[in-house]
Formats: sequence, structure tokens, C-alpha cells
Amino acid sequence: MPNTTLTVSDIRTYVETRLGKSQVCVELDPADLDQCIADAIRQLTRNRPYTGNAKLTVVKGQNVKRIDDLHPGFLGVISCDHVDPRRLHTSDVDPFEYGWRQFGASGGLSPTDYAQQQQYREQSRDIMSSEFEWHGTWEQDGTGAEIFRMYVDAPWTPMLVSYKYTRKYTPDSNAFTGMQTIPEEDVDFVQNYATARAKQILGRARGKYHGILGPTGDMSEVDWSELLEEGRTEEEAQIIELRSRRRPLPPVLG
Repeated sequence: MPNTTLTVSDIRTYVETRLGKSQVCVELDPADLDQCIADAIRQLTRNRPYTGNAKLTVVKGQNVKRIDDLHPGFLGVISCDHVDPRRLHTSDVDPFEYGWRQFGASGGLSPTDYAQQQQYREQSRDIMSSEFEWHGTWEQDGTGAEIFRMYVDAPWTPMLVSYKYTRKYTPDSNAFTGMQTIPEEDVDFVQNYATARAKQILGRARGKYHGILGPTGDMSEVDWSELLEEGRTEEEAQIIELRSRRRPLPPVLG
């Protein structure tokens, strides 16, 4: 489920708190924090991108569809399957219901309903006995822009297919790709990875000046190398942990 509330400001506050801002001066510019957040979002997209499902109607002779413009932040397609008639039929007759299969048209059902049942039976047999081919590829349009097209070889027409796609996250509040769309279970990764990156930036900065301002304005020596190494270790650990929860579905980009 999307978290619906995560913002860049939330992550900034979280990182600064983890770095002890209430006790010491945290020498990080907002631009530094934003870069740490962007790094975290990029790693999340790379290792655990958003996955969604969408439908597509294919007609013979018109089996090429552009789909990247349908999904902001689109990355690629993972899989494509036909949608069975049970999920499509709109009448009161369910051709896959046991009693109807056994006894046919009865109980006052019309010949039209019976004919529809026979049609669904034929389509279900087609589904069970046929395999269709599909693939997706990035191409250039007439202006040189990259677009993604899906090619589906439909064994009958019209044919409704369902495809699973991936898209990226962005470090902003975009309605389609923003941080509020990140699943609740992945928010901790963004927070902790951004903190690990911030520790490295802060460690390098403190190493340059060999000190830190305390709450009274006095300069105190710090072990900046320890902070730098701690950030590196935590960054590696966060990537390993994220990959352990990664969905085992590699994106098909072309």
C-alpha cells in the first residue's frame, strides 16, 4: 500500500534528527540533504521499482500499441497475459458455473443466454489451447524521442490482455511518481539510506575542518573518519537488505 504522506521535508527532518541536530551543529545544506534523498529514491527504483497492472485491447491488424505515455515514469513490461472470458462476461449467465455446464439452458433462461454460453465455451477452449506471442521494445519516433511499443500477436480478435509494468519513483510530490506512492514497507529504506549518505557527506566535511561546533559555539574535535566509515557500512547494509525483499520479477525493457 502507498504511504500517501511521505514528503522530502519529512526525510530531511528524519536525517537531521538521526545526526543529532538537537545537540550539535549538523553542517549540511538543504541541497546536500536533497541529494541524499535523491540517491535513496534512485536505489529504490533500481532494486524495487513500482509495479502496476493495466489492460490493453488488441485487434488483428492493429496489434502494435504505444504504452509508455500511459504510465508516467514508465520503465518496462514484465509480463503479458490474456484475460479469460469469466472476467469479461456481463450477463447473468456464468458459463463456468457447474449447474449451467451440466444442465444447459433451463429454468426459463433465454436462447440468447444459451448462445452466449456456447460462445464463452469456445473462447475458453481457445484460451486453454493457444499461446500468443508478445514483446516490447524501445524505439525512436519521428522526432527522435524514445517511446515504448508492445507487439501482441492475437489468436482471436478483439483480444483483451493484461500486462504488468514497472515505473520509477521521483523525489518529489508528483501525483503519479512522487514519494507518497512509495509502499509503506519501503519508507524505512529511503530514510535509512538517505541518513547513511548524509553521514558520509558530513564525515568528509568534518574531516576537512577537524572539528564540530557544540551548542555553546565552542569547537570540539571529532572522529570524522569513524562517521564516514559508519555511513559507508550502513549504505552497503541497506542495499543488501533492500535486495532481499526485492520482487523476483526482472523488468523486460526490450
